[in-house]
Amino acid sequence: MTTKKHLFAIFSFCLMGVYAQQTDSEWNVSVGANVVDFHVTNDDFLPTTNFISESFRDDLFTSKDFNFSNRAIYLSAYKNLGFGFNLGISTSFNKVDQYVYADIIPDLDLGFINTDVTFNFNPFRASRIDPFVGMGIGMTNIEQTAYSHLNFGVGLNLWFSERVGLSYRSDYKQNPSTSFNNYFQHNLGLIVKTKKKDQDNDGVPDEEDECPEVPGKAEFNGCPDTDNDGVPDAEDKCPTVAGSKDLNGCPDADGDGVADNEDKCPAKPGSKSTQGCPDADRDGVQDEQDQCPYKPGPASNSGCPETDSDNDGVFDNVDNCPDEAGSSENSGCPEFGAADEAAMKSFTKGLNFIVDTLELYPESEELLVEIAAKIKTYTSTVFIIEAHTDSRGTYEENQKLSDRRADAIVKKLMKLGVPARNLVAKGMGERYPIATNMYMDGRRQNRRVEIKPMKN
Repeated sequence: MTTKKHLFAIFSFCLMGVYAQQTDSEWNVSVGANVVDFHVTNDDFLPTTNFISESFRDDLFTSKDFNFSNRAIYLSAYKNLGFGFNLGISTSFNKVDQYVYADIIPDLDLGFINTDVTFNFNPFRASRIDPFVGMGIGMTNIEQTAYSHLNFGVGLNLWFSERVGLSYRSDYKQNPSTSFNNYFQHNLGLIVKTKKKDQDNDGVPDEEDECPEVPGKAEFNGCPDTDNDGVPDAEDKCPTVAGSKDLNGCPDADGDGVADNEDKCPAKPGSKSTQGCPDADRDGVQDEQDQCPYKPGPASNSGCPETDSDNDGVFDNVDNCPDEAGSSENSGCPEFGAADEAAMKSFTKGLNFIVDTLELYPESEELLVEIAAKIKTYTSTVFIIEAHTDSRGTYEENQKLSDRRADAIVKKLMKLGVPARNLVAKGMGERYPIATNMYMDGRRQNRRVEIKPMKN
């Protein structure tokens, strides 16, 4: 009795384990017929040590000992646990008329019901021919007499399609309390494999689908690959355009190894160091930015060789005066020093205005051209253009006139190519005469222009 209680407890526990599984998992459901054979396991000839004796083999499938009737129904449902294992419950109904003592008690008609919980192992689940072995526990009821049993079985599933097949199994049912009611049961029926839940209908069950709400591919665990390039969208930097796995799913039109989305020159082969753009001299500076595209040079020198003809520390490609030593502050040109200031002062003595006008004398115009050329060599120096007047007229009039004259000279110098950033106009009025205003010659000298460097 104690053994029966233990078996019943195990039986109940296994049932709970089966039904605790997720409802969206795959089940194998089978319905068919069964035959029961008590004779082969209970005859006196059955050896206790040699279960596969010749007489046993001969008697195992003797149909005259089979119990089979129109109510010999077999039902089962097995939950697939993965890795070829499944756990399930089965129930069968039959009529017993071939019992151990059928010769002594003729015309037997005993009701038969059994229920099993079985653990199976299928090593070849991907095959159409699908053998398995199993073991479990169960309860047998013969004409209202119930007892527990252990069962050991083998079987074979033959699949006609992905989900429908024919299932056969043979089980040996052993009563642990006595060997009297041991029996073999053979089942044959139709088996159907239920479909796992797959809400996106991509063929990958939700429990295995890493993207259960978006249709995808089995090779990517149910996740999509929109452009079909072999790179799943989650890892594809270009998910809508087919590309290369080596480039994270992005295309490379020019085949230079730089993906088009990162290639600044997608139609021209280049290198990674120049972001996919051509670099003819391979100096790391792309040709469009290389001032010497066919001569290697550093990026700091705009891709040109580092040559300095005048040895002033300013490379020739950025030296505005490559043959004349200067300073880096003045773009390689000489600084405007005291000697230069004195020379400029002497140079500008010939810049004089015609009386009451903004015009220079013709000879002064020619001189201004030479002055402009000189100023342009001092690119970092700002020059103040001072315009002076004589004393004729009122003070206010002379100040306004000098302002206009200074502006006029600045405009003339700009037309001659001097950058506006290097020029500042300043009207000086009549305040700083260099000669007497009593005579015509003195007044002419006072109507002058002086050009001076701005002091820091």
